[in-house]
Amino acid sequence: MPIQGSGQISMRDIKDEFGPNPGNNIGPVSMEDYRLQEEDIDGLTDLPLDENAGPSSNTDIPRTGSLSFENFYNAKLNVVVRMTSQPGDNPSQQNARSIYNGNTNQTVVRCVGNLRTRPAATNMNGRRVIIDVNKQISSGSNQNNKNTNRQQCAMRTGEWVTGTQLTVHIGASGSIYGAGGDGGDGNAVSGKAESGSTGTSALGIDYGTTSIPTQIINKGYIQAGYGGGGGGGGLTEDQEKDAEDDQYLKGGGGGGGAGVPAGKGGISGEGYDGNDNRNYIDAEFPGGDGTATEGGSRGDHQVSREFDGISGEGGRGCDPQEPVDEGEETGGQEPVDDMEKNGTSPGEPGEAGTPGYSIIVEGAANTVNITESGSGAIAEENARIVYSTTVISS
Repeated sequence: MPIQGSGQISMRDIKDEFGPNPGNNIGPVSMEDYRLQEEDIDGLTDLPLDENAGPSSNTDIPRTGSLSFENFYNAKLNVVVRMTSQPGDNPSQQNARSIYNGNTNQTVVRCVGNLRTRPAATNMNGRRVIIDVNKQISSGSNQNNKNTNRQQCAMRTGEWVTGTQLTVHIGASGSIYGAGGDGGDGNAVSGKAESGSTGTSALGIDYGTTSIPTQIINKGYIQAGYGGGGGGGGLTEDQEKDAEDDQYLKGGGGGGGAGVPAGKGGISGEGYDGNDNRNYIDAEFPGGDGTATEGGSRGDHQVSREFDGISGEGGRGCDPQEPVDEGEETGGQEPVDDMEKNGTSPGEPGEAGTPGYSIIVEGAANTVNITESGSGAIAEENARIVYSTTVISS
């Protein structure tokens, strides 16, 4: 347990907190053996054994100069959960508490100073856990982005025992992305085109109290997944109002939303030309696929071969620059011929998908403090953090 803040302490107190474990076999220890500094753990540089020790819990354990038992008042074990250690270039849907529970290897869960293995998570009361991200973490590479919701997160802190001091550190090479929603499909008849799918969220915070808020130190990039664009409305043109020579003009597909993975573009509706014995119109007007940071292009409209009507374009995929975009309404213009002979039936465009959140916090009782430094950024200022009463999920 963390070392007391006053009174007499001993070398046994220091050893019980920081190690070494019996298996480390480094022989007898002295106070000088705790002048330790981790030079670089995945972008965490110059880490002392504890940086919030001393009588006022605000000083490093000295690496040079005088050293006394007083310097170890309030000192506590610091443990780094190395999300960078997870396999692959783009690990997805990670839960830091689950990784902690499943690993005692110091290459995955490392006690600062490297003198001991990590304690059980239930024994972290008063101690510090640093969740370190210094590579890209996403919402999955094989996800069906039509079945998404805002409560899904690319990475979660997981729940921790009360009293744990939790820090999420995103290094300069770190990024966390929600998944972009797929674009909606256009339609070819009256009725409503498909709406774009919802984006998912990036970072989920399951822990933090008013007295011990979760600290987020961001030197990298955090971005929600954005919704897909809505499908464009189709247009039915009936030259004789008798269903004999109808033209069904395709609405364009919506663009895929930005995220990782990015949303796929929606397809255009299925159109055909009654004057060609209802031969299907081969041209396609799909929406473009999104990228990590940009929404896909909108699917084009179709122009009538006989009249002045046009179908609706799909909506552009949403991204940090354009968070919401509905498919354009069908533009059924007045035909050139006598209105007594011609009719139009426009379909409705689909709605844009809702974006996820950059940071979602489960429960209003959990609190966070955010510090951004260097080139650290959180996309879209007004969607950077939200408190949710709904349980978040990986």
